[in-house]
Amino acid sequence: MVNQEDYLRSIIGDEKFWSTCPPYFMCGTPLDTDVGSEGLVKQDLEKARACSKKVVTTAKHLF
Repeated sequence: MVNQEDYLRSIIGDEKFWSTCPPYFMCGTPLDTDVGSEGLVKQDLEKARACSKKVVTTAKHLF
């Protein structure tokens, strides 16, 4: 998981040259929508860790 604002600030620096854009499709285009981007806007690292652990545990039972 990457914080878009932290990443853009470290790579580009000056905020006048960038803005965050959580949707899957590029902001400001005809396909721009925020539907389904809630998880990208409000990230929960602990929940992501728990989900990853569950996936790994489940996958172990498949092999």
